[in-house]
Amino acid sequence: GASSVVSAVPRDTVSPSVPGSFTATAASCSQINLSWNAASDSGGSGLNGYDVYRNGVFRKHVAAPATSTSDAGLLASTTYDYTVAAVDNAGNLSAVTTRTITIDQTPSTVSLTAPGTGAVINGTTTFSANASDNLGVKQVDFLVDGALVGSDPTGSPYTFSWDSSTVADGLHFVAARAI
Repeated sequence: GASSVVSAVPRDTVSPSVPGSFTATAASCSQINLSWNAASDSGGSGLNGYDVYRNGVFRKHVAAPATSTSDAGLLASTTYDYTVAAVDNAGNLSAVTTRTITIDQTPSTVSLTAPGTGAVINGTTTFSANASDNLGVKQVDFLVDGALVGSDPTGSPYTFSWDSSTVADGLHFVAARAI
């Protein structure tokens, strides 16, 4: 008689890895941008994508290989909890990673107190600024000609020592921004 060989393919029961470095950033007073590092699937079925939840409610599925999305139509001055989980082609979900973000419509205030307008500086100089925000100031960034040269997370007054020999002689614009 005839014989046949049947081989069974094992079912994927292994969950994908947790998406890494999950960030939630307010893009405007009504939109949050979400991004994360790719997860991996070692169970054999392959990575399908990511399920995104807002405040525990499923919002959307993001197909792999994409690792970012946005959520729009949000309310200003509102706190949102976002969760992302990887899902493989067998339907296995990873553990979740969560971020909480508040959309803030009130701008921070920051004033550069040193060096003064029109100051001539040479060598190392100390930048100084005061800043406030209704949700708190994480840090103040100091910029020269629009480029970040240093930050201070320690509190008001925020300071940073800058070596002016890193730029050519001439007129330069110094600014501070609150984060």
